[in-house]
Amino acid sequence: MATSQQTKLEFDPAPALDVGGTIMPNGSLKFVKTIRIAVSGDVRLTYGEWRVVDSIAFQRLRRVKQLGASCYVYPTALHTRFDHSLGVLHEVDQLILKINDNISQGYSISQPIEITPRQRIIARLYALLHDITHVPFGHTLEDELKIFPSHDEFQKSDDSDLSRFEETLGPNTEIGRIIVEVYGAEIYDRFRNVFLIGGRKRIPVEESTGNAVNDEVTFFLVSNTVCADLFDYIKRDSYFTNLNINVSERIQNYMYVSVISEDGIEKTLPVIRLWKKNEGRARADLLTDLTSLLEARYMIGERVYFHHAKIIVDAMIGRAVYEAVRNGKLNSLAMLKYSDDSLLDYLSGLKAPKLEVAQRLASDIMSRRLYKRIEKYGIDKFGDGGGRSDLAEEALSVLKKPELRTKIEDDISFWAGGAPGDVLIFPPSRKMNSKVARAIVDWRGRQIPLSEIDDAIVKPRLDLLKESHKRLWGIHLLASPNFSEDQRDAARRAFDGYFLGKVRAIDSFEVLFREKVDDLEKMSNRSTKDRKAVSKHAAKAFVGNNLSFHGAAGEKIGIVIQNYIDQAIDAVL
Repeated sequence: MATSQQTKLEFDPAPALDVGGTIMPNGSLKFVKTIRIAVSGDVRLTYGEWRVVDSIAFQRLRRVKQLGASCYVYPTALHTRFDHSLGVLHEVDQLILKINDNISQGYSISQPIEITPRQRIIARLYALLHDITHVPFGHTLEDELKIFPSHDEFQKSDDSDLSRFEETLGPNTEIGRIIVEVYGAEIYDRFRNVFLIGGRKRIPVEESTGNAVNDEVTFFLVSNTVCADLFDYIKRDSYFTNLNINVSERIQNYMYVSVISEDGIEKTLPVIRLWKKNEGRARADLLTDLTSLLEARYMIGERVYFHHAKIIVDAMIGRAVYEAVRNGKLNSLAMLKYSDDSLLDYLSGLKAPKLEVAQRLASDIMSRRLYKRIEKYGIDKFGDGGGRSDLAEEALSVLKKPELRTKIEDDISFWAGGAPGDVLIFPPSRKMNSKVARAIVDWRGRQIPLSEIDDAIVKPRLDLLKESHKRLWGIHLLASPNFSEDQRDAARRAFDGYFLGKVRAIDSFEVLFREKVDDLEKMSNRSTKDRKAVSKHAAKAFVGNNLSFHGAAGEKIGIVIQNYIDQAIDAVL
């Protein structure tokens, strides 16, 4: 793996192949295969890329949907990570060709950096394989519900588990052997470094040709802000959901590569030439294109990624998978063998009593018998925290832990008179999906994020989009479609009690305790005033001991509640 010291790597290509080889003596590429796909058109592959595409691990991506549960909202959203990966390969190659061609324009603030032929090979490989470690419903199970580590967790820390990478791209895997055989050891080592650390460290390399380069640029061409991945998935997701969102690729005509300092760390990044330095003014059309890209990303988020029906399916599949995980029937590596459909088939066929919730939820998804949303708790719902600084963030810190989230779901279901698994909570990340705003641009002689420009027309649009992304977020409380309106009200009160502050909790739990007290035979002859007093006393004690927060009552909440009621009866009557 590359270190902070510049490393000289010998270039060791494989012998020439009958088809002419992938790497010619001058470092150029020879294309031997064309695959035609929707959106991208003809995608050309080299011999090595063709071999990679035909590997077992890559073919698995044919069976993993790009948008996961969105097909339950948009029936034609059936495109896969297979065709998306081919599309990103196509996009990054077009981007590289334009970036290198743009060098001759000479309008950038700093000296542009050329992408070398070997970096082009590495970028194409990374684009083709950037999603190879994805599992079915990956973003839901990993990023939102935290049931498994993220598919790219190893890109974020030196201490991360590399098992999923080694299982798919390690030197002893089919793909690893293909890369070494066709491209040589140098290209494999550089590709591995880009995949593992390219997003957070510099990767200085001296090529055998004498070129001193930084390979992290190949990571950012694929996985940055305005990048090949973004260009493909906005167009592809829009096409297959029939949203008809147009994305201008003219932006690529004004991109170059430069060394930029971000948070005190130098990185070799793409930059967008937004300012006409010879004329002292902005490129108005390019500003509009970039803002439109942000707006397109928001529109897809609003109508696809955060659609309430998709979120309901996400919550249902998440609880089903977690039940299988905690009962030893699934783990992160095992998920690599499943497709979306085969995972649901597997879960719906589980027979053990402890897996009844998983089996029922998976079967309901397959029949599209979906839960109903009771409430969305957006930023406006989390009011005065009573001295607690950020109730929304505190709720997320708890609900992102699968074990606690499951306990809270079942506690709320108990309050509402339901069974385990009848109430679900979906807590999406508060991180805004507006990474385009972080793109580096030339502006008034500086290289700064797009969000920091001072244009009088565009800045208000950017600020509005930023605020819109914040308001798109919310924690979703869901329940079985069999719940009555009274049960839905009780579940809402219980959630309020858990997460909306102590004052709100006492009021909410007083009503919930009242319903339990009313059912007690020994209270049947007591006055309404007595019942209210017992309920109030029990609620204050319950909340005062923090049992209403974070699922502390646990799986025995029924016994706990009965004890609090009994104590309240003794104290009040």
